[in-house]
Amino acid sequence: MNDGGPKAPGLSWLSSGLAVGAAIGGVVATVRSRAGFSYALGLGFDSAVGDLLFWSGVGLLTGGLAWGVRAGLASLGRVRGSGPLASLLAVCPGLAWGGYELNRWLGIHPRQLLSSHALSPNLGIIGAALGAAILLTVLVGRRWGGSGRPLAVAGLVGLLLAGSHAWLFRDGQEKSRPDVLILLIDALRADHVGVYGHARDTTPHLDRLAADGVRFAETVASSTFTKTSIASLFTGRHPYQHGVYWGAWTDADGRVQADLLTERETTLAEHFRERGYLTEAWVQNGHLRRAFGFAQGFVHYRDQQGHSPRINRLFRRFLQRAGQRYPYLAYLHYIDLHDPYQPPNSFRDRFGDPGAPYEGIDLTRWGSYLEAVRGGSERPTEEQLRGWELLYDAQLAAVDAEIGELLDALRAEGRYDETLIVVTSDHGDAFGEHGVISHSTAPYDELVLVPWIVKLPANRFAGKVIESQVALVDLLPTVADAVGLAGGVGAAGCSRWPEIRGGERDGDDCALAISEIAEVEGQEATIGLRRHQRKYIRSHGGREQLFDLALDPEERIDRADDPVFQSELEELRHLAFEILAARQRGAQRIDVDPATLEQLKALGYIGGIDDPNDP
Repeated sequence: MNDGGPKAPGLSWLSSGLAVGAAIGGVVATVRSRAGFSYALGLGFDSAVGDLLFWSGVGLLTGGLAWGVRAGLASLGRVRGSGPLASLLAVCPGLAWGGYELNRWLGIHPRQLLSSHALSPNLGIIGAALGAAILLTVLVGRRWGGSGRPLAVAGLVGLLLAGSHAWLFRDGQEKSRPDVLILLIDALRADHVGVYGHARDTTPHLDRLAADGVRFAETVASSTFTKTSIASLFTGRHPYQHGVYWGAWTDADGRVQADLLTERETTLAEHFRERGYLTEAWVQNGHLRRAFGFAQGFVHYRDQQGHSPRINRLFRRFLQRAGQRYPYLAYLHYIDLHDPYQPPNSFRDRFGDPGAPYEGIDLTRWGSYLEAVRGGSERPTEEQLRGWELLYDAQLAAVDAEIGELLDALRAEGRYDETLIVVTSDHGDAFGEHGVISHSTAPYDELVLVPWIVKLPANRFAGKVIESQVALVDLLPTVADAVGLAGGVGAAGCSRWPEIRGGERDGDDCALAISEIAEVEGQEATIGLRRHQRKYIRSHGGREQLFDLALDPEERIDRADDPVFQSELEELRHLAFEILAARQRGAQRIDVDPATLEQLKALGYIGGIDDPNDP
């Protein structure tokens, strides 16, 4: 017997490591599968099983590391009192890895760990993981000591879980509803898409999709600003109804805040989830962060996911897993086309040499440059405008190629025909028309006319073109009707499903398209009304413009002072005042962390941290 010397470590350290791994896996599974459990037991169980198996494996490695450290210390005769330290050192890598994975899933970059919106969930995660690890380690140590019994039990449980996982995803189960895939290309103006008349061959894959589906010739976005427009797309309601306008607002106390899509709104994802759809999103845009309310209804909402190649790769991975078993609504939001334009080198000169249009411009302060252009202190040259447009088209061609690969993968897997696919955008971009570049300005057509293509299952109504004007708020009720969601969706927009099927369009209420932008410095908001080939714009400061789009599609001739158009001007002005008076005031807002502000500044949405009042 060796009563006084150091004791050799037993298998209890491996047991403790397994307990630690199970604890980490339990926390990860709980966070990531919380929405899944509320959706369906099978889906939540699948997510939990995957996380538990993975992190239990990490726990075994952790236990082995702890065992090795303790064995080394024991051989040196220094084991007494060093066990807790060895355990802590061994457990830290596992905890750090689990924390990194969870933060990546939550859309939190490592640089944002100390920001207000990241501290709360991370402190909770760390506390829960440590508490669970300590509890399980103590329980395992007391129950089994140094025997190998817990390893055998863990192995049996692992086999049972793996078997359950395989059973859940066995092949041969048919879906009862069509899958729905929404591809939103941020900042895509309609007239740069091939089937909408663009001279350059920018979108051969989207053009092919349009040939297989239905194309809406004139679709009006709800705003020239992403956050407002997507809030309308998700809810089917106009901006004045949901009240989401501001991406960054400085209050009287100097706090920078952002509008929140509140829970009183019912989103596209919520409607589909209530009807049994698995709702998934992969998003890249700082204005659409989970914290701003856009995750409502999504079983999994993954923001800050990078550019289109990574988003498509993650989506295809989903297709091989849960997407095989459950009918899904998937929303993919691509940021690639957003200014400043930086296409891949292989596409940069696709349509000509763009030169160096960004030379001398600090792209980290792109928002400040845009403000200077809007204020008149900077005036881009014709050479710059041409270069930006060539880069824009080159980037669009790159995004189109990525979408083409995704669609080809669906075809190869036999899933293209059975999927309802939507392609659209939140707004366009300007290249000097009306004296502006980029977006978030007055709702001229280059900024509010976006593509809308719907490819139906079995390619029904392939090649059909709906010539009548529609709006982005029509997307939710149209897609809901196309897949047969019962009970209605309560949207302000109009379902265009009857027109797709060959019926008559709805009444005059559906002929009016509304585009809104937030007020600036206490002035009233900008609003655009488009109806019957007439366009009315009331801008900041009360300036009015009226255009006859049939004769003047580029909106160059202002008819506001023309006596021939006074009756229409009065009618549209009255509608604009009614809408402005009905705007939702006092929208809920939350603080914006500095890292998100920096991202928005680089995208051109705000001029600087000290003056973030540009929507």
